[in-house]
Amino acid sequence: AIHHKDTVRTVEDAKRAADVGVVALQISPPIFNQPTQDDLLRYFGAVSDQIDLGIIVYATPVFRFGAIQPETFARMTDFERVVAIKWTPPDGVAYEAIFDLADRFNILDNDRQAVVCHRLGGRGFLMDGISAYPPYYLGVWDLLEARRYDEAEAEWERVTTPLWQLYRRAIARSGGDGKVEKGMSELMGLPMGPPRPPSVALTVAEMTELRALMACWGWPVPARDPSNSTTD
Repeated sequence: AIHHKDTVRTVEDAKRAADVGVVALQISPPIFNQPTQDDLLRYFGAVSDQIDLGIIVYATPVFRFGAIQPETFARMTDFERVVAIKWTPPDGVAYEAIFDLADRFNILDNDRQAVVCHRLGGRGFLMDGISAYPPYYLGVWDLLEARRYDEAEAEWERVTTPLWQLYRRAIARSGGDGKVEKGMSELMGLPMGPPRPPSVALTVAEMTELRALMACWGWPVPARDPSNSTTD
């Protein structure tokens, strides 16, 4: 992933990635350049022209200057290397507004609306826990591909609603987008190390709650005490 860099540095980093065998990149808007929508077109257009890798455009409306409007994406259809959109709608924009472009871009849900996304023609979703236990999420995807949407919605909500509630409480205490994902992987016996400072890891109580949730979902959580690598 390349986050929040200007055109020159993004192209430089992309070429370094290509040199080590990377075939695609997730690229975020250059938010510190305070881009307009036209600036974003120039940015992604220039990057597309200068690299030989696939580009997933990461729309990040949570950040000022990170929102990308559907009409801006519509003007990217000729950018050869842009192949996918990691979609969260900007404020005031309907979630459905991007799906007129589903025949050109692979649209990936990043708004906890995996079932809606698939119904509208999307081709993937993002959610904490995928690296911790891929079989669960592959099972949800199989339901989506089979158009068993009621079952998929029930299964999705069964896991993502309590997980999102825990996530919101955990990052209110100390930020860090990947800390819950890291905690889930650690509980599954796949330690990924602590979150990047200044964020701190999940507490023992949070890990205990997370373990209970994962066991309730039927995940094969190893019997292991999480307290060795967490903080109070």
